[in-house]
Amino acid sequence: GIKDRELQKAIARVMMDRFNRRLRRLSKAMPHVTYIDCRGVVTDARWYDGLHPTSEGFKDVANKFETQIKGIANARSGPPIIISGPFGNAKTLSRAAQSKPVIAGGEAKGISLHVGLNLVDPAHYSGWDGALKACEADAHAMEALAKAQGFKAKKLLTAKATRDAVVDEIKKAADKLQAGDMFLFTVSAHGGRIPDFNRDEDHDGDEPMDETLCLYDFQLADDELYMLWNEFRAGVRILMVPDTCHSGSMVRAGPAMPDTLFGQAISPMAGVRAMPLEIEDMVWRQNEQAYRDASSSYSALKESVLMNPLSTPIQASVLNLGACRDDQFAQDGAEHGAFTGALLKVWNNGSFKGDYRVFRDAIDTEIGSHSQTPQLFDMLLKFPKFVEDVPFTLNPTEKAKPVAVTQSGMSMIEGEESDSISDAEVDAIFSRQNLGFMTRSRAAALAWPDYNAFDAFIRGLGLQHFSTDEFLVLGGAHNGSGPCAGKNTYPPRHLWPNIAATALALDAFRARIGKAVAITNAYRSPAYNACIPGSAPNSLHMQFNALDFKISGMTAPDAAMALRVMRDREGLFVGGIGRYNTFTHVDTRGSNATWPQNFVNDTVPNMIA
Repeated sequence: GIKDRELQKAIARVMMDRFNRRLRRLSKAMPHVTYIDCRGVVTDARWYDGLHPTSEGFKDVANKFETQIKGIANARSGPPIIISGPFGNAKTLSRAAQSKPVIAGGEAKGISLHVGLNLVDPAHYSGWDGALKACEADAHAMEALAKAQGFKAKKLLTAKATRDAVVDEIKKAADKLQAGDMFLFTVSAHGGRIPDFNRDEDHDGDEPMDETLCLYDFQLADDELYMLWNEFRAGVRILMVPDTCHSGSMVRAGPAMPDTLFGQAISPMAGVRAMPLEIEDMVWRQNEQAYRDASSSYSALKESVLMNPLSTPIQASVLNLGACRDDQFAQDGAEHGAFTGALLKVWNNGSFKGDYRVFRDAIDTEIGSHSQTPQLFDMLLKFPKFVEDVPFTLNPTEKAKPVAVTQSGMSMIEGEESDSISDAEVDAIFSRQNLGFMTRSRAAALAWPDYNAFDAFIRGLGLQHFSTDEFLVLGGAHNGSGPCAGKNTYPPRHLWPNIAATALALDAFRARIGKAVAITNAYRSPAYNACIPGSAPNSLHMQFNALDFKISGMTAPDAAMALRVMRDREGLFVGGIGRYNTFTHVDTRGSNATWPQNFVNDTVPNMIA
């Protein structure tokens, strides 16, 4: 290593200078972020070693933070200073910033816009007419659904669904709706892409692209949709339901699907709602200046800034229920698109009473294809967080009803499925527990908006041996490459209480046996459960009431019997115990259930061996 102390300091100084330049640049690009330059705050005499200041050094840094925080607090005690920018003039922005999302009494208004295009204008789309069968039928059906729910509906079909007409209707809705009201936007059409002319996308390497809706005479980019959402007042609910390709997060699209495979261009197959790549390229090249001009009004803030709930300028609460992931294709059909047809069937003329998350799961199950997975994008939810309402409800008097965890109507036992995480993952959990560490993963924290709330819920249980992330295992098949890959989701909020008693029982069991325990299966969405061979149709995993686990140094049959001792002899809990060859199942269904039959017949000892 480098022994020369002055050289060490010089290298560290270069590194810190570069790091601070990046921090300063990042802070300038993001509202509500303050950069504090701490270089030189800790003098040479106040370093404990090459990396750590002494207590006095830390105190010097803390004093600088305190001064900055007090300055920010004092600056915010008065009215904010607002200047004109890409989201509007100073007067408009100031009025929006000072308004509170207070929902007044009375009935909420609902405005809906339903767009369906069976054709596009060949004059703009390089001779391509984009013929589809069912998009207009989708718009008719969604308009009828909206009217039945009390929305004032507007419909734009094919030649009338121009860019200007769609933008104009959205702006009219933004002008009319107040806090507590709702805007529903459904669109069935081709999805397309254009180059990211305003360079807001967060991509490295390949040419970044903006996802688009292919309207009759021009494409509407996701950036422009974002700007339109910004025109709605705080407290307005916006629900977008796109039955198009690239629709997983169409309120602001996520990573684009690949253009090539093994050096060959990938073009969508017939019957999908996506513009062919060769047409996609010709369209924007032949109309490049028009798209550049349109993009000049878009925000140049990075996508990661725009999508961050802490930095986004959007005041409304936005939810997107899309037909498929951003890397999948949405199928057209004879009567309806696959997504819209499944949605209407699940909705069943308003008899559906679950929330949006359960709705997505049920639509996914109805589609039944690993090549088209509906997505619920809720990163832009604010107040009100209507994801827990019954879908399309203007005036929710009560939240969606969760399915109760009871014995009635439920199979006594779970299935014969095997959906464990890999042996390597299990061994890693055992190793961490044996060293006294909890299992933590960044995956859920980064991908799931409800992670912090779920973390607080699990911490509130007072568990001694399990961390939050251990209850968010998604399953072996979810992480694999087969037909169930990517199908599972994190547990819906209304189901969280169901896991409490099971988690406490397993935590007590872990304390009693004194061995490392790895949770290998927890929540399964209905679509994921249906995909797992041998799974029970009414599995308690779907209600987030069941856990499968393995124990270090103990066979699964021995673990199941030890658990029976604590349930049957000691009254630890009331629920189900399933004995399998490689794992053990536990739930707290409210009555005792034991399987398989030869396990039922076994004599339960008086104490754990």
